[in-house]
Amino acid sequence: MRTQQNRLLSLYVIRGLIINLLVVESCLLYTSLNVLSPNGVANAIVQQFFHHPWHGLHFWDLVRPAFMSMAGAILYISYYYKLQKGISCTEFYTGIKIFVAHKKFIAADFLALGMLYRTHSY
Repeated sequence: MRTQQNRLLSLYVIRGLIINLLVVESCLLYTSLNVLSPNGVANAIVQQFFHHPWHGLHFWDLVRPAFMSMAGAILYISYYYKLQKGISCTEFYTGIKIFVAHKKFIAADFLALGMLYRTHSY
């Protein structure tokens, strides 16, 4: 199914799901739910949101690979439609280089803020 702007709705849905899962993880909601429900079915469900090293596969182990798969699919679809519009490979990759360079500056800012926060914890 496609949206009004000829975009894949499924990519928006999976991106929203993944982003929400990552945001909820950073808010430590899964840890809080784990403390609130130490036993039973609720705990079994909550345990799926923790990485369990070397003891099988949990739901959480699929979230980040799903994000990378989605990003790869978006890149391919974008490339395909750019070629359909007559945009050359050089122009397409130049746009990606500018985008990535901009994101690197943003990532560096967040890294610096995170380091500042960690060294000056209150």
